[in-house]
This record gives sequence, structure tokens and C-alpha cells, in this order.
Amino acid sequence: MGSDHIDELGILALGSRLKRLSDRIMTDGARIYKAQEADFEPRWFPLATLLKKEPSIAVGDAAKALGQSHAAVSQIADAMIQRGVVSSEKSTEDERRTLLKLTAKGRKLLDEVAPLWDTIRNALDEVVQASGTDFLAAVGHIEHALDVSSFYDRAMEHSRKRQRDAVEIIDYAPEHRASFEECNRYWLEKYFTVEPIDEEIFANPKGYILEKGGHIFMARLNDEIVGTCALIKTGENLFEVAKMGVLEKAQGKQAGKKLILACIEKARELGAESLELMTSNRLKPAVSLYQKVGFTITHCGPHPRYKRCDTVMAMDLREPTRERMRKSA
Repeated sequence: MGSDHIDELGILALGSRLKRLSDRIMTDGARIYKAQEADFEPRWFPLATLLKKEPSIAVGDAAKALGQSHAAVSQIADAMIQRGVVSSEKSTEDERRTLLKLTAKGRKLLDEVAPLWDTIRNALDEVVQASGTDFLAAVGHIEHALDVSSFYDRAMEHSRKRQRDAVEIIDYAPEHRASFEECNRYWLEKYFTVEPIDEEIFANPKGYILEKGGHIFMARLNDEIVGTCALIKTGENLFEVAKMGVLEKAQGKQAGKKLILACIEKARELGAESLELMTSNRLKPAVSLYQKVGFTITHCGPHPRYKRCDTVMAMDLREPTRERMRKSA
């Protein structure tokens, strides 16, 4: 095999590429110290130089200063302690804190290897200059970008976007009646019980919702109906979001969020000034979703229409979107 597989993977293997680069530098660094008969390891360098500056420092504080995990610093410190370069002791002020400091052997070792660092710096400068760019500045920019939003958070947002794009929101049609009932009956039977008013709506969604000026949306994923949400007209310029249900196979795929946002936009289109919904505090993910899109809790306690309802939420559509979202934050 003549090709470099890691190179072929491109940005997807960035972590592996940097790890490989780091391993090469660390390996050669160890060879340099060994050639000079210095009992020093490259991975000690950050902590050793920190301890030279700070006579005594807690493991946790060292981890923060180095931007490394507590476990990683503890592991390096243990290796240095075993070699007699560093000592540890419990803090007299807080026994939960372990303080690290250089031993006499450690201070002597650093004095011996310090001249080597100029040699290492010059060699690394040559390598970096060969890249034709300010490599350290580029690394700093990457680290800053990760401080603003982590690699994990960015990846999860792209995943959510992909999931949102895969879910299609369509208008209710007569052939969707069974799916409308299935999506709602699923969560009602899982968490509560199906009440008489639910059966009335299931039997005639067209008459109960559509013919009274409301609207029903269906969520479709891979040509299968996986969720639904209804907009029921309750008065002049007043609507209620109801019958929100997503099948378990589609939960976590953004179907619920797309359904509720479609209802909000449809309510605006129909001239609604206010939106209301009834839910249960037991459904914490649902309550959290409603709050994120701009609903606020207006009443807690038993409700005359549904036995399962103990939370009423509302949204004033007359308020600017930014203000409404600020209040729900």
C-alpha cells in the first residue's frame, strides 16, 4: 500500500492526524533527551515548567493552567513522582487538595535540560517554517473556535439539522385519519389514559378541527407518517395547539419541533393573536420544547377538560419574535 490512508480521510481524521504528528514529535523528543543522557520525558515538559514557575500548585489548578484534564495531569504527576522529580502532599488548608512541587532532584534536572530546550525550539522552528504558515497562530484560532462552540456541540447541531431536513411536514388529508389517531393514542396510552374527548376527536378530526377553522399537520419520515399536531380554533383570533404526538421510532429526530413551529406559523397566517396549549408536567421534554419555541406557563393545576392536564401554556403572537424568545429563555 503506497497511499496514506489518514491523509486520504482528510478533515474527518483531523484528530488522528494531529495525534500522529504529536506522537512523532514526542518520539523524537524522547530520543533527543536520551542522546544527551537526560532522564527527562517530553510529556513532562508542560507540568515541569509550570512547577518551576509555581513552587507549589494543586493538581486541579495545574490542570486548569495547562488546559488538560485532572486525570491527565494526575497521570503525568504520578510518573514524575515515581522518578523522584516531583513530590506531593496534602494541603494544610484543605486535605482534599493534593499539592505538587519539584524535588531537589527535579530542580537540578530542569537546570540540566534547560539548554536542550533552545536546541529543540530551533529544530521545531525549522519544521514549522517549512509549513509556510504561522502554525501556532492557526492552532490558536482552532482552539478559540472550540472555546466558542465545542466540536461536540457543532457536530450535534449538524446532526439535528440533518434530522430536521429528513422530516417533512405536510397537511392532513383524509387518508391520514388512522395515522393521526395512532400517533396520539400511542403517547396517551403510554403515559395516561385515552379520555372520551380524545375518542371524539379521533373519530372525526375533520369535523372537530378542520371544519371549525383549524388545521392539522402530519410529520413524514422516509415516506412514513410518524407524528402529528393540530391547531384548533377556540375563539376570535384565538387558537389552541393540541393533539401533538410523535411515534417512538421518530423521537429525537426533530419531528416534534418542526410540527410545533409549523403550527405557530399557520396560526400567524390565520390571523391568530394568541396561542394556548394544555400539557402535563410529567412530559418534561415536551414542556421544555414548548418553552424553547416561545410558550410560557400561565396556569398550573387541574384542568376541567382533560384529567391529564396540569399545565397551561400560552404565546402572544402580537409580540415581536425576539422579545418573545427572550422572555422564554
